[in-house]
Amino acid sequence: MANGQPGRSDRDPQRSTDQSVHAAEGEAGGVKEQAREAAAEMKAGAQDAAKDVKEQVRSSAAKQKDAAAQQMDGWAHALKSASDDLHGRGQDSAAAWVRQAADGLERASGTVRERDVDDLIGTVEDFARRQPVAFLGGAVAAGFGLARLMKSSADRRRSATTGSRMGATGSRMGEGGEL
Repeated sequence: MANGQPGRSDRDPQRSTDQSVHAAEGEAGGVKEQAREAAAEMKAGAQDAAKDVKEQVRSSAAKQKDAAAQQMDGWAHALKSASDDLHGRGQDSAAAWVRQAADGLERASGTVRERDVDDLIGTVEDFARRQPVAFLGGAVAAGFGLARLMKSSADRRRSATTGSRMGATGSRMGEGGEL
């Protein structure tokens, strides 16, 4: 009508709109696919990063486990020395108890050293489920023991520092003939 051909002007806008819709759907599908690919890449990157962090945590935990086993060996050795000292003083009953504690600590150290971190965590969790009172009691006792150890270490450092200062002061006083 507008171009002089009946019906043609009515079809061209419809055909043009259909083509535009089809083209837009095609582009939208392409954008969706790109978004899926980007999301998949981001997910894979996040999984890789989480895997790396998890491996670092495991490595750190393994090092701490080995350090704990070594510390336990040191404590077992100290207990054995104390047991020998008690035996030398004629306190055989106390020496036997201390020796048993040392042997148990030595066995525990070997277990810690031989097993991996996940296995140790599982063992502790199982024990906590089976014996919650014993677990909590052990945790409290370990906390008190650690607190005492830290306090005595601080006291020793403080007295060693104070003693070295007094020794230096005392030697100067002694040089002048006064005490």
